[in-house]
Amino acid sequence: MSRIHPLFSLMGNTMVNKNMGKGILFLILTVLILIIVYNKIIIQTSIYTDENEQEILYNPLIGYAVSADYPDAVGENTLVYIDMTWSDIEPQEGVYDFTTLINENQAQEYASQGKHAVFRLLCDVPGQEEHMDIPQWLYEKTRDGTFYDTSYGKGYSPNYANPDLIEAHGKVLQKIAEAFEEVRPGFLSYVQLGSLGHWGEWHVKSGEGIVPIPEESVCMQYVDQYVEAFPDVQLMMRRPFLGVKEYGLGVYNDMTGEAEDTNEWLEWLNDGGVYTEPAKAHTLYAIPDFYKKAAVGGEFTSARSWEELLVTDMDTTKSLIRQSHMSFIGPKVPHALEAPQYQQEAAVIRELLGYKLGISKAAVKRNRLSGIWDIAVTWNNQGIAPMYEDWCVYLYFYDEENNFIEKQQLDMKLSDIMPDMNLKVQWSGHLTDDVAKIRVAIEDPMTGEAAVTLNNAGQDKYVTIYSSND
Repeated sequence: MSRIHPLFSLMGNTMVNKNMGKGILFLILTVLILIIVYNKIIIQTSIYTDENEQEILYNPLIGYAVSADYPDAVGENTLVYIDMTWSDIEPQEGVYDFTTLINENQAQEYASQGKHAVFRLLCDVPGQEEHMDIPQWLYEKTRDGTFYDTSYGKGYSPNYANPDLIEAHGKVLQKIAEAFEEVRPGFLSYVQLGSLGHWGEWHVKSGEGIVPIPEESVCMQYVDQYVEAFPDVQLMMRRPFLGVKEYGLGVYNDMTGEAEDTNEWLEWLNDGGVYTEPAKAHTLYAIPDFYKKAAVGGEFTSARSWEELLVTDMDTTKSLIRQSHMSFIGPKVPHALEAPQYQQEAAVIRELLGYKLGISKAAVKRNRLSGIWDIAVTWNNQGIAPMYEDWCVYLYFYDEENNFIEKQQLDMKLSDIMPDMNLKVQWSGHLTDDVAKIRVAIEDPMTGEAAVTLNNAGQDKYVTIYSSND
């Protein structure tokens, strides 16, 4: 029986190992080629990026809230300010008249233009003549307020603790809410809790014999009425009273630009305090993150000139607004008819207010075999406040001829995007083969149309994040 010499056996094993090595190498190369082909041909990836450094002067829910009865001044501003006295709304008990809202304030017209409203109910507006801003029938029913003539002017301050006044107030608020809904659902975006005090600012000159603002428990009855009447509207109080703490309400500062008063107001928000003017002192509650959940508004102070606010002390004005995280200012604002020589400075302030949302990056991945698209959109906010309304954000899909195919909602909350924050949102789904362009936009539910100009180069209310032609 012949035997194989060990040398030949070793040579045979070596040849087998070499062949196996070549096979493995070939297999690896084949897999790599398939992966490359798959990623290049089967998987299509597109990346969109932007530095988000655009000038945006007008966007919904932020900016200047110009008096609605001054249409020439409203212009392109997206907010209008409406205040009404109780005497105008309910001239007879149970008989309500909203012609001022519809006609003088042109509510229907503004709503049709996609603008939104700020509202304040007034019960006491000091003026040059003796008068009342509550209805005559309510005065006859209560008769326990104070006619006054002070440095503020002349007027009548009701006794806000009167039960009949409180009951009637709850009813008129409900009618006001219904009237705004009839104009157009969603038109009313902010309600400042006025009602109490001079100009609805929850203070009176009690040291001059005027019946003081009631104690906290009585004032909370008014707050409860507002919360019940306007459940879907941003409510705001002049100071961080109990209502702000209990209901998470927003705040407003009607001394914007006045450093001493605004710094005191900011101290109340950050550290709390005591408000001693009412009949019994009210606690002011510390809410250091006040702007993260509810909006901040107010108007410019009347104590300083536009030259001081917008030129001499412009840096101070901007600093106070940033610290306050304001979304809007009005009705006292430097609009074109009020301060024509300061429009460049006015634009700087307007752009500073509120949110400034943009898309910094979008990654679009398409699987040609399965028809599955994976889309990741990274948002940022370079403003000083969030966008408090969680309007729907959509992906819009178009074919090569720019015909609309469909839209898909992104699962996100705009109110989560804080200033200087990034938020990555993902969407995955099956799309038809003819998708050639993808755009992103935020829709206003009042109009059903794209409404927010995003902070993206060369874009408007729609941002194109993918195009098959690029």
